[in-house]
Amino acid sequence: MRKIYFLALVMVFMATLAFAQATGTVSGMVRDTLDNPIIGASVNLMPFGGGHHDYYHASTDSTGAFLIEDVEAGSYRAVANKRYYNGDIDSIVVIAGQNTEINFVLVPVTPPVIEYGTVSGVVRDTLGMPIDSARVQLVTRGGDPHHGGPGHRGHNYHMYTGADGTFAFDSVEVGAYTAMASKVMVGHDAETLTVAVGQNTEVELVLGPRGNGPHHGGGHHGGHQGDTMVVVELTGWAIVIADSERTHYYLDIDGNDTADFRLSFGPPDYNPNSGAQRPADGDSIWITGGLIGYGTPQTVIVYTINGLFWRQPGRGHGGHGGHGGGCPHPDSVTAIEAAGLAIVTETNNRTHYYLDTDYDAVADYILNFGPPDYDPGNGATRPANGDSISIVGGLLDGPNTLDVIIVYEINGLQWWRDPGDTINLWPKIVTSVDDNEALPSTYLIANSYPNPFNPSAIIAFDIPNAGNVRVVVYDILGKQVANLADRYFSAGHHELQFTPAQQIGSAVYFYRIIAGEEATVGKMIFLK
Repeated sequence: MRKIYFLALVMVFMATLAFAQATGTVSGMVRDTLDNPIIGASVNLMPFGGGHHDYYHASTDSTGAFLIEDVEAGSYRAVANKRYYNGDIDSIVVIAGQNTEINFVLVPVTPPVIEYGTVSGVVRDTLGMPIDSARVQLVTRGGDPHHGGPGHRGHNYHMYTGADGTFAFDSVEVGAYTAMASKVMVGHDAETLTVAVGQNTEVELVLGPRGNGPHHGGGHHGGHQGDTMVVVELTGWAIVIADSERTHYYLDIDGNDTADFRLSFGPPDYNPNSGAQRPADGDSIWITGGLIGYGTPQTVIVYTINGLFWRQPGRGHGGHGGHGGGCPHPDSVTAIEAAGLAIVTETNNRTHYYLDTDYDAVADYILNFGPPDYDPGNGATRPANGDSISIVGGLLDGPNTLDVIIVYEINGLQWWRDPGDTINLWPKIVTSVDDNEALPSTYLIANSYPNPFNPSAIIAFDIPNAGNVRVVVYDILGKQVANLADRYFSAGHHELQFTPAQQIGSAVYFYRIIAGEEATVGKMIFLK
């Protein structure tokens, strides 16, 4: 028995040793052509072929040396670069349990003579009125081989407009830039410009809702921002941070290891057919994309990376495929900016969040913040009842009377979830329901037809589980005018008829349905 136990321990030890030796290390030096060590050079390991998904990054120390530990065994492309040097590249093979040494030689280039100009302008709304306190940025454009192309340092100038909507940047390095302006719940705009030596470049930026579309579904929308977002070109270095559930991508455009923009690549398993790949930490990249939201850092929905297609502008930006079961298809999600009062209700220990955009104490949207225990980890919090809030999110059209906003940003400076991140959406969101299909397990669906109506309206609802259902109709002043039901219903589809008093004129009515832990409110218009 002892022999068997000893053999088992030996086998466990050998398996542990084999696992431990599945990685190796890579070390070396980065020098210039005079054999001087180069401090702060960037070293990246990028895997060849399939089977390897990890990228590795290090920077040289004060002696020009670097060490990368726990590198998965396999073949890699090793790259070293630093500003004002031509990069060096080589191929290496990392062997399990061994150190692979590689040395780089970078050829210095003559630093360019830096020359400057100025940029000034004004930010207005669509009616021509100046906008004060708008954020204005000048960002080096991507793809310029001299100013901001991949591997080159970018520039980021920013300030806020004065009371008259004007701004002025002094000492702007010459080159091609994107000038961007934004203000919460006002809008975005961007223009390209070129700064010339000793000259002033003027630019006017106009903020307003973009892509305003018609109403969708049965909810009250007003105007909303569609997916015709302001397109920008950016270049810099990727900052990649992974946590237990997802990987976050940022862009550092001026080489100071600080995130200047957040990058949204969609769901983690999305990959385009173009061959484009998500960047590794420290990679030099060139991005084109659409601005969304007002958070700090501001988010860019990625359209291309390093000249390769990632996603097509104008498609629903909620992602590139539904995830998590019951989550929305991307083409059913469009960008929306909305502001109003939060309506927070409690039903059977479950909290429901709504948004009242026209301040009539009636919910116009359902707000989806995810499951009760979801926390974005950045200090953002769910609103309290009656709070004045601004929301940037993904608008989901569905059969429910109230449309759903998947919350991306709340109150301008706090991000709730990345656009396209459909992990842990809750409750389940339904985009279509077929009467012959099984009903969703946790969602009440309701609508009314015809709408407007005369003389009667049908209030239809689907409940996933049998139980008591209450259906009440109110007038625009909040007075109850009909109690259509307060009784037991079986699971499935049901319809009730509402006929207002014929002696009244045209009017607006609201129905409220409470079924188990779910509740919904809808609007009906009676036309005399």
